[in-house]
Amino acid sequence: MRTTFAITLLSVLGMWSAFASDDPVKDYLSLPVSYLRNPGYYSTDQVFRIDLDLRHNGETVTLVTFNRDRDGQQGNIWVVYRKTPEGYKSIGTMTFDTSFLHLGWIHQMHAYGAATIGHAGGEQGSIDAYVDEGESIREKSISGVHHFWYLKRMGSPFARYFENSLPKLKQKIQVIDAKQLAEKYGLHIEKESYEEAGMNGFKGIPTK
Repeated sequence: MRTTFAITLLSVLGMWSAFASDDPVKDYLSLPVSYLRNPGYYSTDQVFRIDLDLRHNGETVTLVTFNRDRDGQQGNIWVVYRKTPEGYKSIGTMTFDTSFLHLGWIHQMHAYGAATIGHAGGEQGSIDAYVDEGESIREKSISGVHHFWYLKRMGSPFARYFENSLPKLKQKIQVIDAKQLAEKYGLHIEKESYEEAGMNGFKGIPTK
């Protein structure tokens, strides 16, 4: 289930997708959504970038997220960019934890794509799937069970999606730290950590 932030981000991308950028990270940082970044940027902030072949055709898309842009226990909210002759263009979002991501044939969607495990609330769990349709990302909840732990139990009908998950995915993620965000993208970075800023009442410079 999407949070209000995830829904808002998807709505913004719907209006923003007509624009293309030469740098997907720069575009991501300029999105007019600042739900978690309102207090400003801090020394512990990071942006993550990864390239994935979601259609199994050798053509990759670029996924970008901010370390604090999370949908609870579902994982980070990633904006997906496709490179076009005009530049990188956002085509949608995906929400996942990098510990639970499978690329392969999604039977319920009759297509190659990505599947991820997530909490659906309380003890409930679900498997959500994403398919890259070129101009957009199609999302579908393909199963759910009452007890979340059952999703991870080997031998369950859901475990097959994650027996061959991407164990080295985290190694492929490009991490852009606060210093790089300041040097390359001109962001003002507060010297204190986000946690320290929270205890002091968030006195940083608000993002736009």
